[in-house]
Amino acid sequence: MRFVAAFMVLICYITVVVVPRVQEPWVASVGDYLYPAGPVGVVFFFVLSGFVLTWVARPTDTKRLFWRRRLVKIYPNHLVTLAVVTVLMLVYGNPVTAANTLPTLFLVQSRIPSQRVVLNSASSAASWTLACELLFYLCFPALLLLVRLVRAQRLWLWTRGIAVAICVMPFVAWLLPDTPTMAGSLAGSIPWWEKWFVHYFPIVRALEFVLGMLVAQIVLSGRWIRLGLLPAVVLALASYLVIVKMLPETFSQSSGIAFFLALVIAAATAPRS
Repeated sequence: MRFVAAFMVLICYITVVVVPRVQEPWVASVGDYLYPAGPVGVVFFFVLSGFVLTWVARPTDTKRLFWRRRLVKIYPNHLVTLAVVTVLMLVYGNPVTAANTLPTLFLVQSRIPSQRVVLNSASSAASWTLACELLFYLCFPALLLLVRLVRAQRLWLWTRGIAVAICVMPFVAWLLPDTPTMAGSLAGSIPWWEKWFVHYFPIVRALEFVLGMLVAQIVLSGRWIRLGLLPAVVLALASYLVIVKMLPETFSQSSGIAFFLALVIAAATAPRS
């Protein structure tokens, strides 16, 4: 499933590169369907992360041991990437400033609502996902305690509540300032504040992580509804098509598809009998 999510992000980037260079109407039409695969792939990653960490949580684990494992997994590659790209920036004459290096170094750039910080970070704009994951990891021990305090018969109620909260976030984003706009989407430009709130802001994206945790706890507690993998995938694909064809771009960042992706993950993991 990680491969599928990563491939979706790759498809998005290929679409961004290819579509503007090929002057064929059918290519642009296909691009309209493929471009949202990137944001949806990120949703998949965040939900899967919450699910897996809850699924494999060790009863004897401590916060210190958990955080050490997470940092060892993230930071060595991150620091190497940051160093290499910073050198390349210097070689090619791109400015290296505190704004495009220090927030990235400490993985806090996605918490700062600035295009200059988030999109021009030295280690590439894609590192914003690591900034979100780092916050998820820091909060995970406390979140796991809260999830485990939820009574088994109320797990689905909480799961639906989090899914609704995710769907509400685009409407909250529409209350934010509509300037400046952000270019770079095949669907057109959307306000930067709107994009940052639903796409980059770790607090909002944490809802997807918690959704994955709750669904994992549902499976662990024996409350799974026995939905098969194929029906779950069909539901996820149907929700993807609805988002692409019927809803504004803001909804492709997570929206209701997070709930259906969580069902796919659970259906692939839950016992068959």
